[in-house]
Amino acid sequence: MKHSLRVTLFLIALFLAAHLVGLVVLRSYWQPAASAAAGKPVFSDLPMGLERPDATPGESVIFIIVGVIIGTLLALWLMRFRKPIAWKLWFALAIWLALSVSFIGLFPLPGSILTALAALLAFLKVYKPSTIVHNLTEVFMYGGLAAIFVPLLSVQYAAALLILISIYDFWAVNHSGHMVKLAKMQSNASTFAGLALPYKGQKLQPAMKPLGTKAPKGEGTAILGGGDIGFSLIFSGTVMFQFNLLTALLCSVMAAAGLLILLTKGQSGKFYPAMPAITLGCLLGLAIGTALTAVGTLA
Repeated sequence: MKHSLRVTLFLIALFLAAHLVGLVVLRSYWQPAASAAAGKPVFSDLPMGLERPDATPGESVIFIIVGVIIGTLLALWLMRFRKPIAWKLWFALAIWLALSVSFIGLFPLPGSILTALAALLAFLKVYKPSTIVHNLTEVFMYGGLAAIFVPLLSVQYAAALLILISIYDFWAVNHSGHMVKLAKMQSNASTFAGLALPYKGQKLQPAMKPLGTKAPKGEGTAILGGGDIGFSLIFSGTVMFQFNLLTALLCSVMAAAGLLILLTKGQSGKFYPAMPAITLGCLLGLAIGTALTAVGTLA
């Protein structure tokens, strides 16, 4: 087992929490009446003047893949040439935008208050990191990202995106190794994008620890990359609007099951690409949900 059972289950719980929050955020931007009239999902505009790209589902997949590649190269360049200030500012801005979109969808409070709260949490996450703040923001921010990208995709294209990202993840972890290097550099700069649970024995620790440091026996950090959460949430979101909520929840639960199997079979101290297992879980959840819907079990 890669981590203790307690730490592993806590990581899975946070993964599911991020999915549940994300689905709620997505439904807050969904317009049921307009969707019924249009015969397809219709969503309200994003706050703060943000706009979704005007692109077809196929173009959106290309846009996202290219964005991932450019973002990874830029992050590696900034970290490689020791530009921590620029990297932290960019990272904090992205967190603030994602949290703002999520909070405005979730809470019936003035936007100015919610964006200020998002700014405070983004600042604390980057400049005053702690286990609680880091993972709390992770649970909420992916709903904001999903609200941007889910309206651009269909289930078919979201599935294609998952498969492509899984292939990239496998190559980036097991062959080029740059994803592992990036995760360590982000952690050393207190800007890791994803869940991170430092632990000692069976107990979680309040202080974040760099991944690059050699931990004493019985200590470590359980991590899950942000893309593992975000891309699977985008898939569940498209399923929710093209099929139904219960099928979407099945996709999320089966994705978590795939992740759980990977973590229980993995070895401590080794890095594994999580997207292939998560993608398999998502697709299996869709297959089960579709079958149950066909026989009238799910509505």
